[in-house]
Amino acid sequence: MSERVIIEVSDLTKTYWMGETEVNALRGVSFQIHEGEMVAITGPSGSGKSTLMSILGALDQPTGGSYWLDGYDIGNLRDDDLALIRNWRIGFVFQQFNLLARSTALANVALPLVYAGLSGRERTERARQMLELVGLGERLHHKPTELSGGQQQRVALARALVNEPAIILADEPTGNLDSKTGEEIMSLFWQLHEEQGITLIIVTHDPEVAEQTERVITLRDGLVVADERNGHNVVYRRQRHVSELAEPPAEPAAESGEHAAAQGALPADHQPAITLLAQASAEEVARQIAAEAPSNGTEAKAAREEDHEPGN
Repeated sequence: MSERVIIEVSDLTKTYWMGETEVNALRGVSFQIHEGEMVAITGPSGSGKSTLMSILGALDQPTGGSYWLDGYDIGNLRDDDLALIRNWRIGFVFQQFNLLARSTALANVALPLVYAGLSGRERTERARQMLELVGLGERLHHKPTELSGGQQQRVALARALVNEPAIILADEPTGNLDSKTGEEIMSLFWQLHEEQGITLIIVTHDPEVAEQTERVITLRDGLVVADERNGHNVVYRRQRHVSELAEPPAEPAAESGEHAAAQGALPADHQPAITLLAQASAEEVARQIAAEAPSNGTEAKAAREEDHEPGN
């Protein structure tokens, strides 16, 4: 986690009027999120988390207080500027996926780049890289109806990443998935967070999802009632996912042509997290995490990369 503050919310309020009834959805919310954090925002129905997500996503503006995102004062921006912020600084992942049904995975991921003014070739290449990053290199030309729920959510995540945003904002990203697929998506979030340093904010009502993040901000009645760090989760998550794998995954068949060339151009550490974890026992992972310290973090990372080079 960086010392740089990417999000700063101060005394944030939001008031709605329903006829003559005043609804105070947010009543003075304050917190900071640093670059590279993985944070869950949780709370019961009516707590204000959906309203807060809309403001964090620059989809709505607060009634009072301030919200700074990556150096921009969101509360004082015009609509056109907010649209630019949404396109360039925020990547959205929704519960319902929100994919274009008649478009391929490649076209869905490339869509935000159309508004960024990139050429067709640049859009296609970057979209291809993002799909391979989330493990869908063999599904580039499949439409949403030809993909499972977990694969559709991976496409949505690739679309969120394609503009290299400052933050990823995920609204109930496992809500429409079964438990096994939901765990795979959470593993993918962790892979991207750890290897790419991406700032992730997950809005969820599910305590099991919240427990898998580094930090949990809990809302109730429009107020922050808890802001806690989950110090045990990295070890717990890795032990659980490794121990569930009875056999390592089979080696993929060799491919040829343009797709194989694109795959070969990607770093080895861009393979899905579950593949990497399958190569070590739960005890080995736990022992490695326990032994790591800031002084030897670089060496440990280099050793892991060496272990996962092709041919090892």
